[in-house]
Amino acid sequence: LSSDCTDVSDTFRGRLRPVPPKLEVDRLNLAYGLCVDVYISEAWWEGVLFDHEIGSEERRVFFPDLGDEMNVGLQSLRVTQDWNERTETWECRGRWLFLDLIEKYREDNYLPVSVK
Repeated sequence: LSSDCTDVSDTFRGRLRPVPPKLEVDRLNLAYGLCVDVYISEAWWEGVLFDHEIGSEERRVFFPDLGDEMNVGLQSLRVTQDWNERTETWECRGRWLFLDLIEKYREDNYLPVSVK
């Protein structure tokens, strides 16, 4: 191994993943809890659809990392995809796992928390 920390030729850290494929946003298939990316101020932000307005041209998106939410037009949305290093393919992330945990907990126990 080289002692030079800038030599990344033998590691995956020096490689860029490809751009994710463009998926058509079908406003009728954007369900509550779906992980999405929102293009705001020249950057993509990870969010979660947080309304039940299927078919609407504008959706409410919650940003877990920021603790904020906003209305977003469909033209600024894309479905979140994650890069799988093993298969070297893009995979849709799907539903926000935290919502599944809340639903499971609500089935098993009383949940004194408001969830939209």
